[in-house]
Amino acid sequence: MNLQIQRRRFVKWSGLGLGLGALLGRPAAAAMQSVFVDLALTPSGRGGWMLDLMGNVTPFGDAPVFSAPPDPDRPLCVAVGATPSGFGLYALTQDGNLRTWGDALLFDTSAARSHYVPFVDMAITRSGDGLWALDLFGEVVSFGAAPVFVAPPEPDRPVFVALGASPTGGLHALTQNGAFRTFGRGAPPFDTVAALSHRIPFVDMALTPSGDGLWALDLLGKVFSFGAAPVFNDPPDPDKPVFVALGASPSSSGLYALTQEGHLKTWGDFGAPV
Repeated sequence: MNLQIQRRRFVKWSGLGLGLGALLGRPAAAAMQSVFVDLALTPSGRGGWMLDLMGNVTPFGDAPVFSAPPDPDRPLCVAVGATPSGFGLYALTQDGNLRTWGDALLFDTSAARSHYVPFVDMAITRSGDGLWALDLFGEVVSFGAAPVFVAPPEPDRPVFVALGASPTGGLHALTQNGAFRTFGRGAPPFDTVAALSHRIPFVDMALTPSGDGLWALDLLGKVFSFGAAPVFNDPPDPDKPVFVALGASPSSSGLYALTQEGHLKTWGDFGAPV
């Protein structure tokens, strides 16, 4: 458990039409006591939801408000994803349970809850009728109508940090040291030489809307582009904020990046959230 909490304190992020980007303070988010761990965007890409470790959701931009009573078990949440309509959310806990809002479906989580390795991320099917959960060692568990993907164990047991579903089918899973594991024929391979030589741990990734490229975010907020994903450059931040989530706008090439304190950084062509 301590390993997973440490992993999620490391980071994720996203974009605005400024070359330098813009670091946006969120007063409501910053006032919360629990650190943020993940980010999900609306279908328009002009808003989204920030998930904290205790399962609270904070909306921004055009995202609807979702609220839920506190969970007495206080499970540690690690990932959030939006339904295709944008009117529902899933939050994945470290032990494989799901919290739902809005039009999110109810999936059988018994297989995941009997899993002994902590979960770190999830991805939702394009149709919204299923989802996948990724564990720390790279195993993927399917929910609902999501296809089952199996990969052989890796002898060096790399630490996995992020999962993304390709629009053309298949999955990409990112390791902390910049390697990728792909599942299914619909997930095209990408050249990862630059990432593998990078010394800063990676924490999250996001795919382009077409699936022909992706971005990977490192611990210090640097974004690497793969395939046809546009390159986003930004000078180092002297405050060295800890980033925890990366999200790509579903309708453009913009990115949002979230810090564990609830600040947003943006790149791309869709403008800043309100």
